[in-house]
Amino acid sequence: MGDNGAREVPHGRGQQGAQAIARRLTSALEARDLESLGNLLAPDVRWGGEEDTPQTCHSRDDVLA
Repeated sequence: MGDNGAREVPHGRGQQGAQAIARRLTSALEARDLESLGNLLAPDVRWGGEEDTPQTCHSRDDVLA
């Protein structure tokens, strides 16, 4: 994270920015690098299927647990 607590995301708009984020996400997941993964997630990220289940994550902390 940056000094102000903001998530660090690649500069750029559109497809190039999305591809850069996708590469960072893939790299973090493959390396099992939770710190890097956490830096890519919004604090209020929702991770799961369409319907809420007990396994659905509702925060960055839930995803990283």
